[in-house]
Amino acid sequence: MAVTVGTDVYISVADADTYMTNNYISTSTEYTTWDGLSDGDKEIYLKRATKRIDRQKIRGAKAVDTQTLQYPRALKLCGRWYEQPVYGVNVNGSRDWYIETAVQQNVLDANVEEALASALVDSGASSNGSERAQLQAQGVKSFKLGDLSETYGSGLSSTYNGTQLLSSEAKELLSFYNLGGVALC
Repeated sequence: MAVTVGTDVYISVADADTYMTNNYISTSTEYTTWDGLSDGDKEIYLKRATKRIDRQKIRGAKAVDTQTLQYPRALKLCGRWYEQPVYGVNVNGSRDWYIETAVQQNVLDANVEEALASALVDSGASSNGSERAQLQAQGVKSFKLGDLSETYGSGLSSTYNGTQLLSSEAKELLSFYNLGGVALC
């Protein structure tokens, strides 16, 4: 199974491996879990993470209507609404729109982090509260272990079904693009 960057995934397996080497200690659970996967499995996890990232509610529109994935983005500027600087973009046609010319590094990093979180959940390792997310996805409402007990609300079971990101790191990396409200221009 071969994946295509820009069509199936945001980042290649080789670049994801480099990210892991540069950001995780070689003896960490995260690194050893990722390193122990075959390239085919890494492709599956990256593809799964890409789909989950693309299902998020994000501001703007695709930079090019015909692109397969959601990134890069075209971002509408509305007065003070857009206060953060945009890196790697150019102005296209109008002063009110910025068109990203490439997928931003934060998105590439988030693709790896989300793939890693999914691999850790599947392996049974704990990452970013993913064990709780997996229990909720299985319909567990509460459990007790000795003096410790937890109860989950009814609206939380969608966490692991692909509608929300598993990785808090990926959430943070993508926070710039989060659609938190509607700007009126």
